[in-house]
Amino acid sequence: MRHLRKVGKWTLGLAGLLVALFLLAWVLLQRPAVQQWAVAKITTDLSRTWGAKVAIDKVNIRFFKTLALEGIYLEDQSQDTLLYADKLTASISLFSFFKQQLHVQGIGLSDAVCKVKRTSADSMYNFSFLLGQQDKTSTSNAAGTYWDIDLDQLNFNNVRFLLDDQLKDMQGVFLLDDLAIEVQDLDLVEQKVVVKEVSLSQSSGRLHTSQQKVDKQADVKSNREKESLLVWPNLPWEIEIQQVRLRNNRFIYQQTSTDSTAQTLVTDIQLEQCSAQLEAIRWHEKEGQLSLTHLSFVEKNGLELENLSGHVELSETGIQLEDWNLKTPNSHLGLAAKLDFPAAGMRWDNWQETRVEGKMTPTEIAVSEVEGIWPLISQWLRTDVEGTTIDLSGELGGTLGDLALKQARIGIGNRLSLDCLLYTSPSPRDRG
Repeated sequence: MRHLRKVGKWTLGLAGLLVALFLLAWVLLQRPAVQQWAVAKITTDLSRTWGAKVAIDKVNIRFFKTLALEGIYLEDQSQDTLLYADKLTASISLFSFFKQQLHVQGIGLSDAVCKVKRTSADSMYNFSFLLGQQDKTSTSNAAGTYWDIDLDQLNFNNVRFLLDDQLKDMQGVFLLDDLAIEVQDLDLVEQKVVVKEVSLSQSSGRLHTSQQKVDKQADVKSNREKESLLVWPNLPWEIEIQQVRLRNNRFIYQQTSTDSTAQTLVTDIQLEQCSAQLEAIRWHEKEGQLSLTHLSFVEKNGLELENLSGHVELSETGIQLEDWNLKTPNSHLGLAAKLDFPAAGMRWDNWQETRVEGKMTPTEIAVSEVEGIWPLISQWLRTDVEGTTIDLSGELGGTLGDLALKQARIGIGNRLSLDCLLYTSPSPRDRG
């Protein structure tokens, strides 16, 4: 019994010493000199690992549960700014060095700017060096055991992404005012992530692309050799997102095209009050699927989309569309279709060869709603667009370049009603 008491005293003493050491470490980390040393250690190690400058102004640890980094600066390998963030916080609920467990309740990034770019001479983006070449054993230590890492929540507030893709002539600005990601399961070893919900509200995005058509055969051939084959995403991770909610967002897409006669054509699409809900999003390797249960917006030309819904499955061989329904205040459209890509692979110059099979359920299109997008429709119909509708139904077949509406039924208001076969190409020779 005497030995048992001694063991108990030694155990209590050791536990007290460990607690005292933890408290001492926490107290020391509150001192500016110790924080400066910790910051220098972290930034030096990261800079050496990534081969790029990393700077952090301040580190604050609140009793080993909350870590706050302030004034975070990261350069790319061209010594240009990749990321600047005013604050990055992490709330830790469990950390066990001996059991190799880390449970992070939440990570928050606020007041940040991220500059993503790619030059015309490089196919890699400036953040690619952060990804490296890692395999499934990258989370293991020298002994072959693994860290069990869990993450519950990610939050982004007032985060701007600036895109400058010179290879694709694409520029963009995206402001994430309020983005929240709730993670259900994260497995770094099996490379699997399950996200319970993604919520984005009060945010905006603007994307601008440029296209220039030229007559020089050499330039056309060069472009085809550089970007001929569509590279289908091949993700080693198994990704599942159970629900995505978008509320009151704003998106702008602009395209400037210049043809061989130096005529400039501008496409300008602005979507206001954009809201959406997506479910059952899955992607693994080269296959994916999603269900869109709701999408609504108001376009600047006056087109109002009340709802768009449907299910889609994607792979490198084709796309399957099921139960797609579109509704505006005065129009509705129903569609189911299967698209098979060309056997040689989808290229920018052969997309018209994609085969299509499908069915268009009884559809009613209000001419007044599409007049803003197609101003010449009233002249083509030679009628007052107010109150005029186009009724369509039939089976889809052929290719995207020569699409046919078989067993078609067409009606234009009360003026015309007929059964026919419609082709998108203007003449039989074009179809041959």
